[in-house]
Amino acid sequence: MTYQEHIQAELKENRAFSAIVEGLKSRRWQKILIFADDDPDGGTAAAILIRTLKAMRIDYDIDMPESFELEAFRVKEWTSRNRYDAIFCIDKGTCGYYDDFVADGRDFVVIDHHLYQGDPQKCIVYNPRKPCCTAYLCHRIQAALDRRQDFDDFVALVGLRADWAIRPHTTDVAEYILPFYQEASKKFPRILKKVNSRPTWMEIDQREWTLPLNQIAEWAFAVTGGGFQYWYGDRDASLRDRHPPTIFLNSLLKLGQEATSLGDIETLEDFQRSLSNERILRRMYEWYLKDWESGSTLLDTAFRAATLGPVSVYFFTGGDIPLLPMIGSVKLGDLVKKNNHEAAAIIMAVQLKNGWTHFSMRGTSEKIHVGKMCSNLAQRLVAKHGFKDEITGGGHPQAAECKVRRPEISFLSNLGELVDYLKKLEALDAQAVAGKIAPGDRTFAVELGLSYLSAP
Repeated sequence: MTYQEHIQAELKENRAFSAIVEGLKSRRWQKILIFADDDPDGGTAAAILIRTLKAMRIDYDIDMPESFELEAFRVKEWTSRNRYDAIFCIDKGTCGYYDDFVADGRDFVVIDHHLYQGDPQKCIVYNPRKPCCTAYLCHRIQAALDRRQDFDDFVALVGLRADWAIRPHTTDVAEYILPFYQEASKKFPRILKKVNSRPTWMEIDQREWTLPLNQIAEWAFAVTGGGFQYWYGDRDASLRDRHPPTIFLNSLLKLGQEATSLGDIETLEDFQRSLSNERILRRMYEWYLKDWESGSTLLDTAFRAATLGPVSVYFFTGGDIPLLPMIGSVKLGDLVKKNNHEAAAIIMAVQLKNGWTHFSMRGTSEKIHVGKMCSNLAQRLVAKHGFKDEITGGGHPQAAECKVRRPEISFLSNLGELVDYLKKLEALDAQAVAGKIAPGDRTFAVELGLSYLSAP
């Protein structure tokens, strides 16, 4: 099946997908407000969507807030100043309360690939619940509208790799992505060739080779802050008062306008030279590399804290460490290789300099679902403290975050809630090992994140 045939089949099956395509094709939405996540997937998704809107001469505004889930006050601020026919919320979760943002004469469109947090009924929700990323979903919309160009294929590949939806030469490509990947990989074979160079943080299974695509995806993390706001304006005057995710987005849009032959790119250096704002973007990347070197040994104190089914769970706690999630991924890979684990996960609990609490989780398999763990943990903390806009959590089966953006809620209190959650998982696991887990408890355990219990 070709990619276009795959898209045509989904148009017949997915009402939200077809509704978005029809809404854009009919130009029913003349002015759109876009809220995009500020990580590489959000930035690449925004670039593809904006290129589509520009080609169709549809007006838009865009905001890339720091918080993952969209807050009500941001919607109110924008809509009090301007009238919009639709709000597109891309790569910012699929939340039940997004129904509150639907208004007379204004649709609310969710384009997302994360675990559902509630079930919005009034929104147009394009979330296929399949392994992918939001850049890829925006690319499918673009292709359905016959606006796809080779440049957009390149950007979608970067989004897919940056969000771990593809891992070339390491794991099979998911069926939902495969028709696109088969076509795009033929257009850009040079960025998919193994090279002996500095390994990126994406080489968690081995450290002997990397790919130019991996390097470009890591670079995207470096210059955007990876959705964690690892920016360098506090240390470098030339970067002060700049918004890195916006610089990244604008650089992609400018590159697309210049119609550079990206098929000739075979190194990260080639890619960097092709960009506007090259000096600023290089400066950001240099700071990233410095932080990587200084922080890469800090997780050596991580220890094995629990075993959940086949998964060895490691734990680290400490202060504010730049690039923590990425460094944690590499550390986890090292621990698996060193100890010959079947599967492993690492939970990193840190107190940030501003007093916030950040829990970051990474896994090597889907035997436990750390996205569910972070989502459920956030819900428990919200139930206890309130502040649903400032206590958020969720993510993917193998990568997830939970943040408490209220410094008055102590790190110790939040850590205690995490420990209680892990104790509950241990108790359910013990019941399963003893053969005494009831069907209802088994279902509950899977919802809490113990995916290995989904099959008796």
